[in-house]
Amino acid sequence: VGAASVTNTLTLSGCGMDFKTNETRVSWRWMECDARITGTLKTSCENGFDSFRLAMSDLSLQPLLQLPIDLDVAVTYGLDEKSVSTGLSCEDFYIDCYRIYCEVVDGDPDSMAFSLDGLSLYGIEMRCTITPNVYVRSATSLAAEKNAAVVGKSDYFEVLTLSGIITGCCGLNSIWQMSAFFQEGAASLFDVGLLALSADIALVESFLFSNDLTYKLTTNEVEWVVGFEVSW
Repeated sequence: VGAASVTNTLTLSGCGMDFKTNETRVSWRWMECDARITGTLKTSCENGFDSFRLAMSDLSLQPLLQLPIDLDVAVTYGLDEKSVSTGLSCEDFYIDCYRIYCEVVDGDPDSMAFSLDGLSLYGIEMRCTITPNVYVRSATSLAAEKNAAVVGKSDYFEVLTLSGIITGCCGLNSIWQMSAFFQEGAASLFDVGLLALSADIALVESFLFSNDLTYKLTTNEVEWVVGFEVSW
């Protein structure tokens, strides 16, 4: 509805399709502050009114703190109580072709007071274009528990990927990708722990043939996965 979205979920029960619960959610963008406002009303057959929740998310505090931090606030009204929750989050930011992964280090997540101990920079990613159809990506995780978020695999702290697009004779694009994953303590050159090669080949407009080949250097395991995708 214009700049707002409205979602209604109605739950009926029994053979008579009796009313059980209803949830109405209205969400819109507060353009002046670039924040999202969401109101949620819950009702039920048992209680009538259950709760109303008003939440604001993604309110940037960068003009105030000079840091890429967003504020989330939610107020919930129940039958006999009101609760307020707050949260801070850090948006990943970019410096030229580098992406910096970050998160907020809360002093006391259970406290209503804002206690910011600092920012944790847990990953660095670089993307650049070598030629119009060839790209390189390098991502390094600075914390072991963040490997999956940065690299894509929890056992590896770094990945180097070369990928590209090949246009066939019929104008269909096929995609190829070569990746080297690095693992701490791997008994191989430069700590390479896994090599991966993939190709998604468009044979016709509605048929995609895929190949994924991986070689794990630490155990000498080879895996080859073949698949296809049909769209119509």
